Amino acid sequence: MNQDQVQDRLSVMRAQEDSTYWCSDYFRDLQQVESNSDDSGPIDHVCRSKMTQWCYSVIDFIQFRRETVGIAMSYLDRFLCTDAPRARQVRNCRKLYQLASMTALFMAIKINEPVMIDLNILTDLSKGLYTFADFTKMENDILFALNWHVNGPTPQEFMVHILTLVQQQETKADTSYSLNIDFKNILEQATYQIEVAIGEHDLMTQKPSNVATASIWNCIEHQGLISSLNQVASSLGIILEDISSTRERLIELKQRSKMETRTSMRSIPETQSKTSKTVTSSMQCTTDDSKHCSPICVSKRSLTG
Repeated sequence: MNQDQVQDRLSVMRAQEDSTYWCSDYFRDLQQVESNSDDSGPIDHVCRSKMTQWCYSVIDFIQFRRETVGIAMSYLDRFLCTDAPRARQVRNCRKLYQLASMTALFMAIKINEPVMIDLNILTDLSKGLYTFADFTKMENDILFALNWHVNGPTPQEFMVHILTLVQQQETKADTSYSLNIDFKNILEQATYQIEVAIGEHDLMTQKPSNVATASIWNCIEHQGLISSLNQVASSLGIILEDISSTRERLIELKQRSKMETRTSMRSIPETQSKTSKTVTSSMQCTTDDSKHCSPICVSKRSLTG
């Protein structure tokens, strides 16, 4: 794509994130109350963080794109921002929240990945806590609450397009310094920051374009590309000074993050068919599993813990 085409795409994506695909902080209006049951009561940011990490573990095991987790969390967050009766139920019940989280991941995979997983796999991963009918109903509830708006722009998409414009500007400059810049490394580092940010509830209300721009800013600060980034951002109506707090938050998350990289995750057995990928029982949770690899651990988490 040439510069005009990339710019046009970014303009459309910016319009989408400002209208249809916005997200508010639904945690702010929830009242945290004690309950006699560990799987009832309002959700909190820890629930969201745990489900995000679980989604990453599933995606890494199947070897799908990590961006799919961000898409799933966008479905979930925007669903919980609505006034739909089902959304109100989910906001106030951890058991329903993990069902909605798992369903959102299934939807994101079905819409954005080349291979669809079987809903029965999710039933197995929940250790039978939810049935096929439970997932199907929740999927319909989410879709109708979102008015079927399931193709919004992601931080990764913004990041790739913005970085493309920055690279094009540096190429036009045709300096020996700019030609030696490793844009592939910048792309990888910015992507990692975005992945870490997905599970943080205080960043879920940030526009994808802001998160993307801040992640790039962190990666090019010492490479003489700030001027190009500032020019691109300004053309999109993004002022770098206005997203400095987002940038600092990303730096903090990166420094304390212990998220596993894809190379450290166990790979899919060679005998497994590429066209019929499955998640095996190794992803399930046992009563003494300290890693909480099954979503059932979210609904059973103590409200006071």
